[in-house]
Amino acid sequence: DVSLPSGFLFSGPPGTGKTLLAKAVAGESGLPFFAVSASELSSVHSGGTTENIKKLFSAARKYAPSMIFIDEIDAIAAKRSKSSQGADRDRNLTVNALLTEMDGFVSGDDAVFVMAATNHPELLDSAVVRPGRFDETILCDLPNRQARQCFFNKFSKKHNIQLNDIDLIDLVSSSRGMSSAQIDQVFREAIYQSVSESKVLSVAALKKTMVRVSYGTPSEHIVLGEQEKKRTAYHEAGHLLVTSLLFPKQAIDFVTIEPRDQALGFVATRAEEEYESHSSIRINNSLEVLLAGRVAEKLFSEKEEEISTGASNDITKATQLAMHAVYEGGLDPSIGPVNVAMLTKFEESELLTRAQRAVQQWIIDAETSVEQRL
Repeated sequence: DVSLPSGFLFSGPPGTGKTLLAKAVAGESGLPFFAVSASELSSVHSGGTTENIKKLFSAARKYAPSMIFIDEIDAIAAKRSKSSQGADRDRNLTVNALLTEMDGFVSGDDAVFVMAATNHPELLDSAVVRPGRFDETILCDLPNRQARQCFFNKFSKKHNIQLNDIDLIDLVSSSRGMSSAQIDQVFREAIYQSVSESKVLSVAALKKTMVRVSYGTPSEHIVLGEQEKKRTAYHEAGHLLVTSLLFPKQAIDFVTIEPRDQALGFVATRAEEEYESHSSIRINNSLEVLLAGRVAEKLFSEKEEEISTGASNDITKATQLAMHAVYEGGLDPSIGPVNVAMLTKFEESELLTRAQRAVQQWIIDAETSVEQRL
């Protein structure tokens, strides 16, 4: 005989339908369903969370066979520590209580099937996710192109809006990286805006709302002078031009010099459907794209001392990418295929110094190359 699974763990980004999937399973099974969030079980009193967990499972056993669903389970099932002091002790006792309650209720009239959801499965204690407790971890990932097309077709029919093939392809492509909840939000906010303006919901309203949901609304509190507008325009034009030159297949989704979400401007590229590994060539091209805005500012002002700090975020990203290539990727010949962080623990050493210099050289070479390109 093959025993029934004792539990499922749903993991994935927010808005991907983990809770909805658990409710669907419960509805199809027709069993008594106990749904709680980890915050409802948590207690500020010592031992209170443990007691709440015991009460939940005790109630479920009375109606067995039944189902329990715990949302955001990482709040009460995080990895245990070796410390026995204060909060650490309470957290360890909470995990122990959950483990004890999840054992033994998998068959017969007392069967209690446990489902849970989390955005951070890596935070969970290894004993919680072992077979016999959560037999399977089900990844609820962001929807792919086909799934997003289904969502747009469903929501457009629901709200009586006609999408032709071109509009549908454009919306589906632009929504790359969006969850189903965000796509639903786009339709709802577009409807709100259309109603407030006494207009019929249109494709143009959907596209405008998608930009707002993805990239925020223009800031009313940051006012740029004419010189700063020109500087920002050159900065973003540098990013845009080099992206088009080095990544010709990369779709440009949105470009603006209106301040949004604390940024004076930005170039948003559409994420690719197919994954491509980071080779040395691709990383160098990406570094050029990141540094193109700063270099464009330099060419615009014709004075290096006129370069602004607006590229600080670009420099941070470039440094992180170069560090990944050198420290983890083994792509620098002077360092070789080693993990610098593991070997040095970031303590001062000859290897760490060489790695730091290599990172600096990658960035300097990329900046020199993109300046010649522009």
